[in-house]
Amino acid sequence: MLDISYPMLQKHERGVTPITVCRLMMLAGALDVPLTDFLPTSNTKPNHRHLFVNDAEYELIQAFRELPDGVRKKIVEMFSEILKSLH
Repeated sequence: MLDISYPMLQKHERGVTPITVCRLMMLAGALDVPLTDFLPTSNTKPNHRHLFVNDAEYELIQAFRELPDGVRKKIVEMFSEILKSLH
C-alpha cells in the first residue's frame, strides 16, 4: 500500500532514512488512523527535527499542529484526495 520496498520500510522503522510527509500520510491512510497519531502531542516539546527530510517539512508539521482539529482533518482529507487523483 505504501509502494516502497521492504528494506526501505525497515530503514524508516529504524530511523535510518527519514520519512517524508507524503509517505507518512500514505501510512496513516493505510492504517486508517489520523496523521496526527504519528506526531507528539502539543503538550510535549521534544525536538524531532531529525525525523524530517528538511526544515520545510518540520515547519509544516509544527504549523499543522497549531490548527484546530477540524481544520487538520479537512487538510488530511484534501491531501488524500490529491494523492488518489495522482494514481
